[in-house]
Amino acid sequence: MMTTEPREPMFYRLIVAAELIQRRKASGESQEQVERACNLGPSLLSNYETLKSSPSVATAKVLFEHFGISGPELSTLLGYAKKARSRPKGAVVDPAIPEWFELYRRLERQASELDVFALTLIPGLFQTRSYTRAVLGAGVYGEAANREQLVDVRMERQSVLEKDDLHVWAVIKETALLPVVGGRKVMREQLDHLVELAAQPNITLQVLPNDVGAHMSMGTEFAVIRFGFAPGLAVVYTERFDGADYIRAPHSVGAYETAYRHLKAAALGEEPSVRLIQQIRDERYP
Repeated sequence: MMTTEPREPMFYRLIVAAELIQRRKASGESQEQVERACNLGPSLLSNYETLKSSPSVATAKVLFEHFGISGPELSTLLGYAKKARSRPKGAVVDPAIPEWFELYRRLERQASELDVFALTLIPGLFQTRSYTRAVLGAGVYGEAANREQLVDVRMERQSVLEKDDLHVWAVIKETALLPVVGGRKVMREQLDHLVELAAQPNITLQVLPNDVGAHMSMGTEFAVIRFGFAPGLAVVYTERFDGADYIRAPHSVGAYETAYRHLKAAALGEEPSVRLIQQIRDERYP
């Protein structure tokens, strides 16, 4: 399976930031110590690590050489630093999309693996148009005038499910299947859609039943994003009411990956999950 090189500068900015975090933590140095050693201004490294800005190629060279990187690896990283500061021709950001979500949308398009844990709602990639419209109509996201645009954006996002180089693994809490979002007809259509998606070869869908009780990640929904182009890189996305966090530090990402392994082990297998979805559909939304 061939993985094409991404074109989004933000993807490379993320790689550079993740590498800087990993190398600095491995060295045992604080951001301030590295800034002083490399003659950088205050908070510059913090800005690079939090994606507020991206280092020039010259600055990236100083930083990576400080961490002992040389040869082909250094050349590769400097190539990423150069691409991180490029501006693709014709790049347009839809004003209806919150800035904090735009990065996720771009990363999702470049992903080779997505591990998603959903507690309260059907994951966006699996939602029907009617279900999405009902969720957005509740007024949680954006102004009313933008909601239909946001529905279109979410439907457009689902085109990634047609990629043959992406695998999506979703663990959905049974609780997310129960609210009557948009009415019983909408929910029946939504659950039918989940059953259809579960049959796709690039989608693994499991349901975490309510009778499991306490489990890892109680109260925390998240997605782990991995990239075939950069196998060592993973990013965790968690969403708040008014924004999102992108977690890149390897030890933190590892904690989420451990939690996800436990969730998969606690959830029903694929076929029992489909049967439970069908049972809920037939009992609650006949």
